Amino acid sequence: MARGDERPVEVVLDDGPAEDGRRTGRGAGPGGPAGSPGGPDEAGAVRRRRRRARWVAAGVVLVVAVLAVADLVGERRERARLEAFSDVPGVVASLAEPLEERWRTAATEAVTAVGGVLVTVDPREAAVVGRDLGSGARRWAVPVADGVPVDAVQCPLVVPAGSSTGARTGTGAGRGGGTVLCSGLGAGGGATFFGGLDAVDVRTGDRLAPVETPGVVTGMGAVDGDVVVAQRDPDVADALAVSRRDVVTGQLRWAVPVRDVGPMSASLTSGDRAVVVLEGSRTVVLDASDGRELARGAVDTRPAAVGTPTETARVVSRPGAGFGIWASRYAGRWYTPDGAAGPDLGGAPVQPDVDDASVPGILLLLTRGEERLRAVDVATGASLWERPAPARVLVSLAGQVVVTADGRLRALDLLTGEPRWDVALDPGEEPQRGEAYTDGLRVALRGTGADGRLRLTAYDLADGDRLWRAPLPADADFLSRAGNRVAAVGRPGDGTGDSLIVLGS
Repeated sequence: MARGDERPVEVVLDDGPAEDGRRTGRGAGPGGPAGSPGGPDEAGAVRRRRRRARWVAAGVVLVVAVLAVADLVGERRERARLEAFSDVPGVVASLAEPLEERWRTAATEAVTAVGGVLVTVDPREAAVVGRDLGSGARRWAVPVADGVPVDAVQCPLVVPAGSSTGARTGTGAGRGGGTVLCSGLGAGGGATFFGGLDAVDVRTGDRLAPVETPGVVTGMGAVDGDVVVAQRDPDVADALAVSRRDVVTGQLRWAVPVRDVGPMSASLTSGDRAVVVLEGSRTVVLDASDGRELARGAVDTRPAAVGTPTETARVVSRPGAGFGIWASRYAGRWYTPDGAAGPDLGGAPVQPDVDDASVPGILLLLTRGEERLRAVDVATGASLWERPAPARVLVSLAGQVVVTADGRLRALDLLTGEPRWDVALDPGEEPQRGEAYTDGLRVALRGTGADGRLRLTAYDLADGDRLWRAPLPADADFLSRAGNRVAAVGRPGDGTGDSLIVLGS
């Protein structure tokens, strides 16, 4: 075959112009006439087609690369946004995708979750067992003490790892760590709280320093990685002994007597990084940092009390802005963080299922008769806005409060009360029942399908768009929250017993 009849199959060299203006590519046979096979015109056309093909291929690669980078940036942005809400009490793992059953275990009354671990008292193993909350994998087991009935073992308190704990020790520290306190593991208290509770690191199952409880325990709470215990003072009538300890080392932070508590059940019902609350017929608020008394209030039992008398004087805390004490349902007083009395506040405080306290100085109140919802400035008592009361206030996040009323889901600006979005709910949605679940970016509400099966529907908190709807396992009877996961209780009805079903995407 003559050289002029050869056909190029690949352009190897640059086909740009040489110094004398001629092409240097090898596409044309030597001496081939213009327009003839293998001549300059056909060879040039081949080169142009191949250049175009290379540009198209390069363009496709570029587009794919851009999309991949965009996806990566989007994923990182999503993770960062979720991370911003991860420490808010009640926030669950990502709701970006529909939830489905991830794993299940036998349901028991003694079940709790902290630091990514589900803790149960397993009668089959006669042990307190920790399982990975995401996968169900067994992490550890601590056997019940000899002679203690398994069904008497209790784990009454979980202590998420706090900033103070993380600063002192590596065990149980940091996000995902924590401690669970249980009776019946050998701390000297047998199957009860009296005498002591064992502290177990939820990451490893290691036993930590026991929490001594020599008196009658009336309540326990977690404060920034520490445990606060209230006990009846055996030496002083009508008094409590309250102490705060490092849950990992057992080191005592402070211990104070609280006198004149009255005929209260005297339970330590709540605590946060700012205050410890002993709530009862006489309610006492202590400074969480040192135990000093900040304020106290008594239930208003007069016939003319504002609103329905309550069994306890209720406390609402807003770290950074102070706290309020309600002696009756619709009458409260606000206090500054150091305990100085502030304005009287008329109305029943509203507590959403999830509240990030991003605007701590604003409190939502229901007016007497609960026909109106209003927002007040706790520093002055001034009303900021007022509107018809919703059926329910679901969540308050990032300066936005989400409510439901009249078959609709609405988002209101917390500062002004102005609507940000308003969407209709489909038949079968039941936002008035059960908890509202949120990851900070989305909210999921329970509902019931036409077949009677429970379902979840997720809405975007940015604009109210419905993102997905998913049926729950057929035997799911009701929903709850297990740590940062949505869970359901399964009741198959076949005699096999109830199950705890952990959901995930």
